[in-house]
Amino acid sequence: MSAIYLAEYASPRVRNIVKPVLEVLAGIPTVVYGFFAALTAAPLIRDAAHSIGLDSASAESAWLPV
Repeated sequence: MSAIYLAEYASPRVRNIVKPVLEVLAGIPTVVYGFFAALTAAPLIRDAAHSIGLDSASAESAWLPV
């Protein structure tokens, strides 16, 4: 979708900025993104779940008992 946007809709200025950024992000293995999410996003989601009363939420698992 980003390639279609850049090719068909983006202005040349936006294309010149976004294209190199996307090329760098595409070069990073998905395992790195998963590891980053496990270290940063999972604890944030766990803390958000605890703040709304879901005490069984875990940063190591996506399972939430109903």
